[in-house]
Amino acid sequence: MASRKHPVVRQPVEHALAVRMREIMSTGKWLVTGTSHGFGKTLRGAPLQRGHRVVGATRNGPSDMTHEKLTVMKLDITDEDQIEQVIEKLGRIDFAVNNAGFGTVGALEEVSAEEAKATFNTNFFGTFLTSFARYCHTFAQTALIISSTSPPSEA
Repeated sequence: MASRKHPVVRQPVEHALAVRMREIMSTGKWLVTGTSHGFGKTLRGAPLQRGHRVVGATRNGPSDMTHEKLTVMKLDITDEDQIEQVIEKLGRIDFAVNNAGFGTVGALEEVSAEEAKATFNTNFFGTFLTSFARYCHTFAQTALIISSTSPPSEA
C-alpha cells in the first residue's frame, strides 16, 4: 500500500506571522537598553549594519556612536513612568533587547542593603518593567523580546 502524502495546511495566522517576521527582519526597529558599553554597545551595531533602525537606551543619554539610523535616548529602566513615555514616543518596536544592568561584587558583609536593592531593582524589575511595557503597548503586534544577563563590565 502506497503511503499518501498530505499537503501541509497552514493556518492564516501562521502565514500572517511568517509574513510579519520577514518584514521586521528586513526593516525592523530595535530598542536596545544598556547600549553605552559592553554587550549592548556591540549589539547595537549589528542591526545597523543590516539597515535596521536602532534606539539605544542608556542611563546617561547620548553616546559616542553615531549613525543615521541610530537614536540614543536617556532611559532609567527602573522608572515605570519614563519607560511608558519612551515606549509611547517610539511607537512600533519590532525587537526589544533588555540588556541594561550591572553587578555588585563583594563579600556579603561588604555589600550594603542599598547596593543589593539597586542591583536587584535594575537587573530584575528593570527587565520586567521594560518587557511588560513593551508587551502591553504592542499586544496586537508581533515582536521579539530578548533579555540578556552578563557579568559586569568596567564603565
